[in-house]
Amino acid sequence: REIGAFSTSYIPTNGAQGSRGTDNVTIEGDNFSKWFNQREGTIFADMGPYVSADTANFGISIGSASNNYLAFPYITSGGTYSRDVYWRDPFTAETIAFPNGSTAGKYAFAYKNSERFTGYFDGTLGEDTVGPWPNPSGYNSLRIGTSHFASGERQNFYLKQFTYYPSALSNAILQTLTK
Repeated sequence: REIGAFSTSYIPTNGAQGSRGTDNVTIEGDNFSKWFNQREGTIFADMGPYVSADTANFGISIGSASNNYLAFPYITSGGTYSRDVYWRDPFTAETIAFPNGSTAGKYAFAYKNSERFTGYFDGTLGEDTVGPWPNPSGYNSLRIGTSHFASGERQNFYLKQFTYYPSALSNAILQTLTK
């Protein structure tokens, strides 16, 4: 039995060891819209390594449908990791590209209308030189452990910290957050 409204890693026991399956979190409706800024924002995540995955999918996703989301990092069904940050709307798909490797590390990325989409992974700037970037519109939920891309598939990884800022932080601050 969970103590609050959302899944936690706390497992009440009576002195015996307890275990549980993968935690997958979805925050939607008013619980999401009260804090998410559709016009601009910054997302920070300090992630540990992936443990396993059902199939190809993202670990963290903010969006509303399989063709309208912002998501990262990606793992293929063959176990290849991509640190890239994907942003997709029904008309555009953009990527902040990072060298492939372990997904463990610190991510920070900022968006502001269709003017800016910048990201850092462990202090390194990821580049998206294509632009213009999609504008987050109609987003209605946050998913951790699954995504809007393939909502039935589960990811198993360690998330040490997740922070959302309702404004687009500067590149210097993004770099500092991820070092």
